Amino acid sequence: MKIFICTSRIRPDGQQTVFPPLGSMSIIQELIKHGYDDTYLYDIDGMRPSIEEVAAHFRRQHPAPTGEPSESTGDQTDGAARPVQPSLPTRRQ
Repeated sequence: MKIFICTSRIRPDGQQTVFPPLGSMSIIQELIKHGYDDTYLYDIDGMRPSIEEVAAHFRRQHPAPTGEPSESTGDQTDGAARPVQPSLPTRRQ
């Protein structure tokens, strides 16, 4: 199962940090430690791709189930995954 841990744009443009997303990286380390070797970071906050580029990335990579970030800060991330959702595989119940 391919797993992507994605950051979201939590900072305004021009205010990116030079620090890596340590929380996301910690989650990835634990997943790999427990046998989920096909786990990757997609640093949207650091890379600043357009929503079209994000959707294209998800179409190409076909990651496992996806959820919106829990660190939502209102307008900056609220509903950010909606434009990408049509690019995701169908969710199995």
